Amino acid sequence: MKQIILLFSAIILPLFAIAQIEVQIEPDPTVYEFSFGINELANDFYLEPVAHATITNTSTTETFTMVWVREIISAPEEWEYRTCDNTQCYPTFMDTNWAPPATIMEDLVVLAPGETSLLDMHVLPRHTPGCGVIRLSIYSLDDLVNTIAVVDYDVCIATFNSVSEKEISSLQVYPNPTTDFFMLGGDNVVDQVVVYNLLGRQVRSFNAYQNARYDLSSLPNGFYLVSLLNEEAGTLKTVRLSKRAFRP
Repeated sequence: MKQIILLFSAIILPLFAIAQIEVQIEPDPTVYEFSFGINELANDFYLEPVAHATITNTSTTETFTMVWVREIISAPEEWEYRTCDNTQCYPTFMDTNWAPPATIMEDLVVLAPGETSLLDMHVLPRHTPGCGVIRLSIYSLDDLVNTIAVVDYDVCIATFNSVSEKEISSLQVYPNPTTDFFMLGGDNVVDQVVVYNLLGRQVRSFNAYQNARYDLSSLPNGFYLVSLLNEEAGTLKTVRLSKRAFRP
């Protein structure tokens, strides 16, 4: 009897091994780093960098209907996520593609041997830099207990100052004192020039361009603050400027 059981097992186990679903995830590992200008991250609520990946059914004979479940292992609380496969990009509140009646069979990706699907993780940082690990567990709809694969998206979102300290230190406002206009030195990184009085009220604003003359002739004599701005880095430098009448 024992010999019969062993013989039966020897037949069944290879058949079970043949029936297993095998997949390939690319890239492996799924590690992504994204960098944005300080102002870009701070001002754009809808930034959505994408950690791109694909899943391929490498089984010889097995076709399966893919179910994925998303789990946040670690990440800033402000982050939101949108997972996309071959059928659609799911809204941020859905952490799985199989949640009937919200989802239906037609929404699921069916992968025959050799077929590939997107498995993209969109990260919405909501103004917040940091690093996180977002996990997708992959199942077959026929077996929602045993995972086929686990994909960990290791994502970092960083900020950078797009203007160097050397470029900032080279910025100049001249002539200072002035009678009716001023110019900028080293102004290739300046996008906007804003002039304030000493009470902090904006009195002039100019779009910056090289070798421009910024007219103050209609302003009364006195002291002003000239702020030099960059779209990504924000305020680069603020200079106190004296406007006074010409004395021959």
